[in-house]
Amino acid sequence: MSIKANTITSPPSASTIALTATTGYHLLKIKGYTHSRLLNGERFMSSKFSAAGHTWRIIVYPSECDSVSFFLQLVGRSKDVTAEVQFSMLHRRCNADEMLNPDNHQEIRHKFRSASCINSCGFSRWFVDSEETVDLPLYKYIDKDDDSILVRCDIKVMNKPAIRADSPEKLGLICHCKDDTCKRLHDTWPEPMSPQPVVNNKLAFTRLFSCFLA
Repeated sequence: MSIKANTITSPPSASTIALTATTGYHLLKIKGYTHSRLLNGERFMSSKFSAAGHTWRIIVYPSECDSVSFFLQLVGRSKDVTAEVQFSMLHRRCNADEMLNPDNHQEIRHKFRSASCINSCGFSRWFVDSEETVDLPLYKYIDKDDDSILVRCDIKVMNKPAIRADSPEKLGLICHCKDDTCKRLHDTWPEPMSPQPVVNNKLAFTRLFSCFLA
């Protein structure tokens, strides 16, 4: 007798892991940008803001060499937050459709341990004042009317995975065809056994011997 003949096949089971992310962004405007060159080595912090389910702030480091650095810092009580961060310099007049080369949209993946553990991520950007520059036409970022620059910080944070028990039927994996050659999953597993009635042995014993005691 084969081993297969003595086995019982149980119905297949299934489960689902749903992965989602929360996104958000913050806009920071720096007015009087040319004056910031006098504050080489200093740092400025934006106000706290909420995005992607957490609280953050942007740290700005100006430089006398026509560059500026932006860093994102986690604040609040959150811990071990893995995020994708993207800083983008917006053109003057905030025309997002004219944003420049792909390097301006580089994403940074970083794990923020906690607010007490000071760590951050960001990028540096060089500016030039001459409109004749071809390789680095970054003068378009500076609004001459109010001497300002505008940066957008996009943040994406992974949510906690949602895990739940499921069934092959709900997942749309069951084929109901009658083709014997079909290799897909079919609902041909044995029906679950119906529960057997519970017998009260003590009551049955009493009834059995009651006829002899009458």
